[in-house]
Order: sequence, then C-alpha cells, then structure tokens
Amino acid sequence: MSNTYTHPHTSAADVSTTLRQRLLNWTLRTVIKRRLRALPVEQEAIAQQRQRIEGLAQRFLPNDKRVVIKEGHLKDVAVEHITPTELAADLPNHVVYYIHGGAFILCSPRTHRGITAPLARYTGCEVVAVQYRLCPEHPYPAAVSDVVSVYRALLETRDARQITIAGDSAGGNLVLALLHAAREAGLPMPASAVCLSPLTDLTGSGESIRTNIRHDVLLPGERMVELAKLYLDGAYIREPTASPLFGDFDGFPPMLFHVGDREILLDDSLRVIDKIRHSGGEAHCRIWPDLPHVFHAFSSYLPVAHQALQEVADFMSARFKSAVASR
Repeated sequence: MSNTYTHPHTSAADVSTTLRQRLLNWTLRTVIKRRLRALPVEQEAIAQQRQRIEGLAQRFLPNDKRVVIKEGHLKDVAVEHITPTELAADLPNHVVYYIHGGAFILCSPRTHRGITAPLARYTGCEVVAVQYRLCPEHPYPAAVSDVVSVYRALLETRDARQITIAGDSAGGNLVLALLHAAREAGLPMPASAVCLSPLTDLTGSGESIRTNIRHDVLLPGERMVELAKLYLDGAYIREPTASPLFGDFDGFPPMLFHVGDREILLDDSLRVIDKIRHSGGEAHCRIWPDLPHVFHAFSSYLPVAHQALQEVADFMSARFKSAVASR
C-alpha cells in the first residue's frame, strides 16, 4: 500500500451492493447536498440542523451490542468511550482516538458510531471519540485546543505508541492540526494516524474543488470560502493548525488516507501525502471509485464501508504491533 492507487469495486456481479451505492449517491445529491447548499449560517438554523442530524443518527444507526458506549470527560472535554466486548489480548491499553467531521459546525461522536463502533470491534481496542467545541459559537482555535487537551489526557495513562489517531473530513483536518500542535509542543507522536477525506486546505486551492464540483454528491464546493471564514473568524488561513497543508511534516507518524475519486477534497489528501513522502515520512492512500465523501459512516448500509473500515483497522493494528516490537 505504499503507493496511491484506486480500489476496484467489490464485485461486478454484486448487483445489490451496486444498487445500494447508486441509491446512496442519488439520495445524498438530491437531498443532503441541496440542504447543505442552502443551509443558512445563522446560529438558529445551524442548531436546528444539528438536532436533525442527531435525530437521524439515533433513528437509523443500529444498536451494536458488540460494543459498550459510555460518555465521560477528559481534561474537561466531553468524550465517548466505545469499548468492544472482545478486547485484543495482544494490545493492552491501546486506544483509537477518533475526531468526527461535520464542517466544524455539525455532528458529534453519536453521529459517527457507524465508524467508531466497527473500528472498536475490528481493532479490539477502545475508541475514544472527542466532542470538541463547534463553531460559530466557538471558532478556531477552540476545536484544536480541545483535541490537543484530550491527546494530553490520553498520554497521562499510556505510551504514545499505544495511541492511534483518526478522523474524517473536518475531523481529518483536526487530526493533522493535532499532529502539528503536538510536535510544536514537544509531545510524542502516536503510533499512526488515519485521515478519511480530510479537509486540509481552507484556501480552497486544490484543483479537484473545481474539477469535481459537479461530481461530488455531497459537498457543495461553492461554500468552501464561507465555511473557512465562519471557522477561522479572522485567524490566519495558512496557519498549519488551521490549514495543515501549509505546515511541514517532518516527524509525522505513519499515515493512511482514504478518499473518493469524485470528491472535491481529493487534492486535499493527495497534496498532503506528497508533502509527507517528500519529508521522508510514510503515507499510504486508497482512492475509492464512485463512493461519496466519508462513505465509511454508512457502514450499516454499505458492505464496502465495512471493507474500508477493516482496512483502516488492519493498518492501525499493524502499526501498534510494530511499535511494540520496536521497544
């Protein structure tokens, strides 16, 4: 997996999977993308959208009895602990630290259990999902501060090599922001990190934002500038903890990226991967054809999402074991 490549469809004969994928893409394009394109940025409208998303998650996400979910706090930041009923005996005290997406304004650990619960099961490790502060009430750098605080809390009870960090979309941005901030603060790097379709460049300079603007079934690319202004609230847009693409990547841990070939954020992944590799780091990428932004969240509906999450879990487990062997 050392090179960037495209994953084939699961099976040309799997008509059911293909139809599910097409139906999901159609629903996202005709319903969700239209709503995102028209969503006002006023606080009341955002609050209503948050409630709607939380309600949908509660209604449609299955109750996975193979994990135990508990709410708590680390360093005064709200978190969810998702623990598999069958822990990996060879990975004691290891943890997956997950940072959810949602354009910095939406979602929570509850809306992303379609990702975190399978990751807990497939790795056999506890997943800690952070509920960082959202904008516009709490603009940058509030979210960065929260995710760094939780990382510091995790380091108090385990070695950094027992931690892997993962996140999607805006959460992928915060994964990279956390790594930049941790390095600057002299904190040890985790065993690995995973980014699912991360937003890495708030300036919107990636070519795929223009070439894929009609192909992306979920994200309205024309609102990227507005989102950046809302999140940054006047902060410097090229700050590495805001737009991680513009930082340097020396000393970063092994990383895995997943992204769809029709996403407006395709180049946000590819350009960061190039920078990591040019700095001598390890970066792997899987490009998935005709799958929507962070399709992993639809694991209760798409079999290919479980395949992708299993690959993510395998990457994490392998880096955990490599870190143990290197001690």
